[in-house]
Amino acid sequence: MIKRKASKLIDYPNCLNRTMFDFVDIMGLKLIAELEIKDEKEDALNKLIRILENRNTIYINSETRHILPTLYASVAILLGRLDKYEKSLGVAEEGIKLSLHYNDHSALAHLYYMKGVSLKRVGTATESKKYLGKAIIVAIIKDSEEETKMFKKAVKDHFGIETDDAIINTLKSAI
Repeated sequence: MIKRKASKLIDYPNCLNRTMFDFVDIMGLKLIAELEIKDEKEDALNKLIRILENRNTIYINSETRHILPTLYASVAILLGRLDKYEKSLGVAEEGIKLSLHYNDHSALAHLYYMKGVSLKRVGTATESKKYLGKAIIVAIIKDSEEETKMFKKAVKDHFGIETDDAIINTLKSAI
């Protein structure tokens, strides 16, 4: 039912042929992509990737530019769910660059986390710890207790890395 409403709102799948997208289109495509990957479909996700690769296709103003870091994080997460870690890594890296350029830290912890996860999955475990640590540090700096707990638990549960070790390693690499 949710997918049907979102599809109607943005005229999906016909909107895949458009060359310009606004805030509503992007949010609708993001929701549909999240639902589609459960059925192993990637049409909406692939369109989001193409949009991020050519940001001239998005109508962005000073208020809606803040969706980009979150969109990068969402796409990186979805690619990770599909075990496409090399693509996820590239999307996360671009999202990190954009977030730092605009000084927008809203999705930065998620982007660092996905970079760390992707690096670990493609075989760069040592470097991955640095970015997993950065995810936790950004969550702490944002004073987000919920995000901090989530990242600490994920790092420990999924990677067997004590969060203090991840943070210490990240800080050591910065010195």
